[in-house]
This record gives sequence, structure tokens and C-alpha cells, in this order.
Amino acid sequence: METLAKSSLPVLRVTSPDAQVLDCWKARPWPTRAVPKAAKLTPAKLKRAVWRHRTLTRTAKNATGSPQGAASPQRAICAVSSSSVGASNTRISVSENTAAPASCSSSEKAVLIFTGFGDLRVHDNPGIVAASTAAELHALFVFQPEHLKRQSEREIRMLRSAVGELQVSLRERYGVELLVRVGDHAQTVRELCNEVGATTVYFSQSPLDQAVEDLCAIQGDSAPFSVHAYTTPLRLPAATTTTTDYRAYRRSALSAPPSKPLDGPSQWPRPAAANSSRMPEEHELFELAAAHRDGSVQAVRKAVEPLRHFAAPEQGGEATALNLLAEYASLGAVGFAERRLRAQVQPAGEDVASMEAQSVRRVLRGADGSDDTLDWGSLAPGEVFTRAFSELLALGCLSTRQVASMCGGMKEVMDVIEWREWHRLLATRDLEDDPARPDFSSMKYRYWQWHGHWVRYAVAGDMSQEKNPLVLVHGFGASSDQWHNQLNELSAERPVFAVDLLGFGHSEKPALTYNQYLWEDQVRDFCLAVVGRPFYIAGNSIGGYTALCAGVNCSAEVCRGIHLINSAGRMVSTQEYEQEVVEQGGTVKERMQELVNIPPYKPFPTWILSLGGQALLAFLQPSIGRICRNVYPNNADAVDERLTSNIFRDSNDPGALGVLCAGAKLPPPRSKNELFEEYSGSILVTQGLNDPLGGGIARERFDLYGEVLQGATLIPLEAGHCPMHEVPEEVNSAVREWASANDS
Repeated sequence: METLAKSSLPVLRVTSPDAQVLDCWKARPWPTRAVPKAAKLTPAKLKRAVWRHRTLTRTAKNATGSPQGAASPQRAICAVSSSSVGASNTRISVSENTAAPASCSSSEKAVLIFTGFGDLRVHDNPGIVAASTAAELHALFVFQPEHLKRQSEREIRMLRSAVGELQVSLRERYGVELLVRVGDHAQTVRELCNEVGATTVYFSQSPLDQAVEDLCAIQGDSAPFSVHAYTTPLRLPAATTTTTDYRAYRRSALSAPPSKPLDGPSQWPRPAAANSSRMPEEHELFELAAAHRDGSVQAVRKAVEPLRHFAAPEQGGEATALNLLAEYASLGAVGFAERRLRAQVQPAGEDVASMEAQSVRRVLRGADGSDDTLDWGSLAPGEVFTRAFSELLALGCLSTRQVASMCGGMKEVMDVIEWREWHRLLATRDLEDDPARPDFSSMKYRYWQWHGHWVRYAVAGDMSQEKNPLVLVHGFGASSDQWHNQLNELSAERPVFAVDLLGFGHSEKPALTYNQYLWEDQVRDFCLAVVGRPFYIAGNSIGGYTALCAGVNCSAEVCRGIHLINSAGRMVSTQEYEQEVVEQGGTVKERMQELVNIPPYKPFPTWILSLGGQALLAFLQPSIGRICRNVYPNNADAVDERLTSNIFRDSNDPGALGVLCAGAKLPPPRSKNELFEEYSGSILVTQGLNDPLGGGIARERFDLYGEVLQGATLIPLEAGHCPMHEVPEEVNSAVREWASANDS
């Protein structure tokens, strides 16, 4: 491995199949964005424009000449040390064209690593094809405690099932045994290579945070073997993207049909001696995961374990996935849903429907409020497929190319896999471009998957710091990048995370019935899985309400404090709230759990929702700058190109329209009064008193906090709807003082 000292920007050397060395800092085209009309120029904006001009000039000098959005070989990804995002990046050296990895020499011994990051299958697997020319080939899967501790028991059960089916497939098709181990991934791979004399390793490349770190750890500084990373792009000519603008990508890439799935090799180069391997029992994996979790996080995990999202699968694997896909292709969405998903409308046994599942059930029931006749057409187009297959696709039990070959004539299915492919390519692009950001040294972007969907998050600070981390949740239409002031400044004292909600930012925008309970569960699971220790949480606007819900769900023992910044959510006087609970027959949570005294959903035709969403988006996009300046009344200069271009780019992603369309399906929300009753931890409220949203009642709402919240820290600010971005110094100062007083 080699590091080049050419500037302050990190450099990645990538070794191509013909042994040429490419300087990725030189070759990387800068992502271009369509930007709304600029606001009135100010000194601050001029400074930012100069920065933008310099980056674009660097692009012009270093560009490869490829048209925007055109395909190029998949490249390697830098990994970031898990202990400190400020540490030097690990450099890796892998094959440049991961869509067509180099075949193994017939004189070499090889190890094919299965990871669960999109590769748990025999069909359409470039790694198997490339490695099959070796003299001897060993297949390996490692259950890693550091990965397992992030997962729920349902996810662990599904992973184990998928590995089990892969083991059977390899045994029946090739007569070879999948070696299953438990322990550290890199150490296990090195031990096996040393044991069998392997000189080549094949590894599925993924932009997921743990996959990137695993790949770098396996390569290491002195690995006695070469590593070939591989991917399975939907289209071989579009194995990567040179743009972050979906419209440009669509114009160039989608003109070609999806590539055909690869045929597997006829023979497997059998190991010299058959190796035995025992699959760990479920309870052993559960216990291993629990042993590596923080004790308070484990307690919350156990409490939420019985809760089920609608149609979340329990078992998976290649054979199961292929059978389900054939069934979907034969029956269509409605027929498949009636056969496979109807039984999950009401969970059986110890499982309990989550608030998210009950929200979907309310939509399916329609106006008559009965489970007898479910209206599957009321879900988002493609939602049945999304819920049934997203996690199977994420594990790699199916490839997108296999789905296209079996369901290519079904528009809703093709939309789902096209959207997934775009967000995978976007995630890869983000990690390649990330080092060029001016504030890369203090904050990094990474990716995680939730229910099989890509989720981007930003992280800053050293995870070895003892102080409790801070988690930040953005508002409607925004993203984690809006928190860059907090990520850059507060991370000097504690780790700071900011997550893109599904449907926003660079996170995936899947075909789902979006609602507040979906986002609440996403943020809760992010905190338990990625943060993994007691934390504080803050949110703005709808992100404030989401942060409050997630924090309450995690309990005060894990969520040590909640910070609301001009938070959305209904709040009334204590007397009014108590009267409502009596009159309505219980809290919203109690009524949602049984769908009692909950207004039924009155269906709108899908085409009306879509048309309304398109009209709203067409109105909002040209007005992004004006709208933002209106809600930043005290510091309109904070509405810069970085903010407006991010909002505009994100709104053009496939699936973004679905978030707007879902507004008509929202279930009754829990009031903030109800949530405050369940939370005993510390609460900080910073309220921009000049917020024009909500009818200009920000001052009245601030006064109401004083009545409803006894003992909370309340700080009024001369700002609008987004004080953390408009007056970041004041918000950061309040957070520092509040969090330091509550650290333990």
C-alpha cells in the first residue's frame, strides 16, 4: 500500500488488472449538481462561491473526460478507523474493475469470503466465477461479534438462515462445504489462508461501514495474499456513476437493459481435504451478540425485540428467495400479498405489532376499518415487493439482475431495483468523493442498512471519548449535512452522529408508506446499532419530534437527554391533555395498539396522490432558496449554496415523491404531552422565537413548554425555524453546557 503526499487531500492508489497505478485524487470527477437560482450575493456567500469555484476548477483540470453519469469501472473505497473518524484513512489496494474481477491463476489456492453484504448466493456471483479457475478453492463465512451486536434477534435469525441455505446450495451443487467460523473476520481469514496456503482472496465490496472496514482489515499492511473485491451491478456498462444527480445518471445508464445473470461454473476446485464446519445455534449467536453490547443497550434491545414491522421476514436464504420471487412473478403484487403478507397483519405468538405495523394495517383496512378485506392497492406502488424482498436483496440471497430477468415486465418491481441500484452507486460515489470535502478532517460520511435499505449518516469525533455521544436528526426536506456546524464543533468534546432519515438526504427512498412511526423506529435502531452506548439526542422540526419519540423508546437509561429545536408535534396544556385522554378512551399509543377510536383511513386513488405530489414538488423546487430564507429571518446569509443544492439534489432522487404522497396516509401522532409523561431524563429546549412556521406561534409554544415541562432547560433564541444552522454558536453553547451537566 502507498500514500502519496500531493496535497492536504487524502490520496488512494488503486492497482488495476494491468498493474497500472491510478491516482484516484487526480482521476475523480467532482460531482456536479443542479442548483436553484442563487440568492442576493453577500460577503459570506462570495466566500463560499470562491470555494465552489476552486473545486470546480480542480474538476476541470482533473476530469477524465467521461460524460456526466457515464459508466466507468468500479473503484476501491477508503475505510475510516472505527475508533476515531479524525484518524488517518486506511488505504486499500484491490482490482479496479470490481464488476469483472480478475480470474484466479490455475496454480494458486484461493479463499472466497461470504459476508452477508449482498453475496449470500450461488447464482449470479462474480466471486465464484472468478475464483473457480483456482487450483483449490475454500469458501468461508465468519459470524463476527462486532457485527452481531448491531442486529436484532430477528436479523440474526434471518442471517443464520441465509448462511444455512448457502451451505446447503454449495454442498448440493458442488459437493463442497462452506466453512463457518465465529470470531474476528480479518484474523480468521488470515488464519485460514495460512492453514491452506491460499495466496488469493475474493471479497464482496459494499459501501456499508462494516464491509469497508472488514475489507481494509483483511488487506492490512502485510497480508501474504492479494485481495480481489467484486460487485454485482445491475448493468455492467454502468458499474459506477460519475454524478450524484439521478437525472444525469438515468439519461446515460438506463438506456441500456439490465445485464443478464452470470451462469455459475460447472465445477468447483475442491479443497485437498474436506473441512468440517458446525453452524452455531441461534441461541449461541443471540448470547454472543448480547455479551458484546452495552448492558443498558441490551436491556432496550430485549424490550423492543417482540415488536414487528409490517411484513418483516423471519427466515431467508437463496432457495427461499428464488421461490418467493417466482411466486411474485406468477401471482403479481396483490396475489402475493394475499398469500404471503395477510397473515402478518396481526402478528401471532409472542410477537407484537409495532406502531409502524399498526399504521400500515390502518391504511390497508381503508374506510370500513376491517381486516376482512384488505386494500393492497392503498400501499405505495412497489411497496409489497419492497417489504418482502429488501432484506433478501441486502443479504444477497437474490441479485438485482436475477430479479430483472424474472420480473422484467413488472414496472413496480423494476422501479424498486432501479432505485436500490442508484442508491448503492450513490453510496459508493459518496465514499469516493468524501475526502475532497473541505471539512473531511472533522466529519465523515458512512452507510448503514436498516430493513435492507441504505441509510447515510455523518460521524465526527473520537469514539474512545468517555462523554456520551450526541445524535442529531434533521427536519423535513433537509439532511444530516445541515448539522455540519454541530458535527465540526461539538465533536471536540464527544462523538457526534447525524443520520439521514429514509426518504431524505442520501438515504434510500424506498417504496413505503412513510409515517412518523417508521422514522421513529429507524432512529431508535440507529442509536442502538451504530452508536451502541448511552447517548443524547437532538432534533429540529419533524426531526425534533422523531428524536423525542426515539429517545422515549430507548428509556432515560440509554437516552440520557433529549434536545428539541423548534420541534414539530402537538402540545397542549396539561389540563387539556388529561381531558383528551379521558374523552378519547386512552392515549394515542393505547388506541393505536388496538386500532380503537382511531379515525379510519379514507383511501385516495394512487394517481391523485402522485399527481398532487408532483405538483407540490414542482412548486417547491424552484423556490428552495426563497423558502429557506423565509424561515431564517435573523440570518438569511446562512442559507448558502451548500444547503440549497443539497435539498435540490435530494429531491430529485427516485422515490423522493413517495414521501410527499404519504402525507395523506399519516396516522394520528402521539402528542408531546404523552411522550413527556413516559420520559424521566433531561430535556433541553432551544426555541427560535421568530419561527414563521405554524402560524407564528413560536413564542406561545415556548411559554407552553414552561408549563408542561417542569425542570427542563428552556432557552429562547432570536432566530427562525432552524436555529442550529442560523445561529449555530448559540445552540452549540447551550448544548455544551447542558450535556456537560448531565454527563455521567
